[in-house]
Amino acid sequence: MKKKVEYFLNAVFYIIWINELKMYCYFIKIVDYLLFTFTRAIISKARRENIINRHKKISSEYTEYLNNHNNKMIYSLADNSLDVISVFYILSISCIFIAIDAKYFGGPHIFMCCTICIIALLTLYIILYRMIFKRKKYLKYFEQFSKKDKEWHRKWGWITFFFSIAPFILLALNFRLCMLIIEL
Repeated sequence: MKKKVEYFLNAVFYIIWINELKMYCYFIKIVDYLLFTFTRAIISKARRENIINRHKKISSEYTEYLNNHNNKMIYSLADNSLDVISVFYILSISCIFIAIDAKYFGGPHIFMCCTICIIALLTLYIILYRMIFKRKKYLKYFEQFSKKDKEWHRKWGWITFFFSIAPFILLALNFRLCMLIIEL
């Protein structure tokens, strides 16, 4: 069971990382287009070509930097995205416990709400750290996942998409469930 959860979390982390890379490369292309359009209208042709060549060199170096597996920046951005998704899962689960506290123990107590959220968040970060970041396990999985075919990437892209939007839907449904628990 632990290996399956570890595989799942690392596959989701890998797909988020790939999408972060694509997003940054796409923004570089937008900047290239805007720079070319802007410089064509204002600057002389020789100066414009100098600026565009310099920018192409810098953007190609930047793209190589982004695609480097030792790049900590994109890993940290993908980690932040995974953390946000996971926190929304924790919030949606914590809402139910807070509603039960409100129903059976006379109102939501601040101490109880904080305790529930802190325990849930600590559990989450311990799980994520042990499954993904301990001894840089994600690098081993990234090498394995990069060799997978296009069909695998498409399948895990959809799984990651649904994994990413599910906590927001779950949180909205839990607010209604909490109201039902409190009204009973």
